[in-house]
Amino acid sequence: MLFVPLPFVVAFLLLILLVQMVRRNDGNARNLFFTALIAFYVLQSVVIGVRWGYGVTQILPVQAVLAAIVPALAWLSFVGLRDGRSPARRPLLLLHALPALMIVGFIAFWPAPISLALILIFLGYGIALAALAWAGPNALASSRLDGVISTYRALQVTAFAILSRA
Repeated sequence: MLFVPLPFVVAFLLLILLVQMVRRNDGNARNLFFTALIAFYVLQSVVIGVRWGYGVTQILPVQAVLAAIVPALAWLSFVGLRDGRSPARRPLLLLHALPALMIVGFIAFWPAPISLALILIFLGYGIALAALAWAGPNALASSRLDGVISTYRALQVTAFAILSRA
């Protein structure tokens, strides 16, 4: 009998969502970080499916690096809605690559603190997202008026999800 791990099903559904987002985007780079976040969720679901569905432990370093990238992408996805400035144009954008680079360094030289580092990364970004959500829907000033409530709910759910993984 054919065995398909549940994360593969989730990845397929997220891939459908990603294709719809890209098709609806019409070349607008405003949703670049949201699109990248969904793409990383797809990739992470596939990696988790390979790891747990088929017992491939060699993929654990990739899983750790992806886990460090997701909270930063979630933050960058929502912070652009706060003041209307694209996160891609912010001078400190590359600082958000440091957690993933730190995990790569730990994988290469000292694997012991990877779990603690991931917990701290998720905790830090989760608190930042929760603080943005705590400010209320008015904090998302650049969100479309007809979608501000759904965007705010997505921010709350994302903050909760990031914090619950810490």
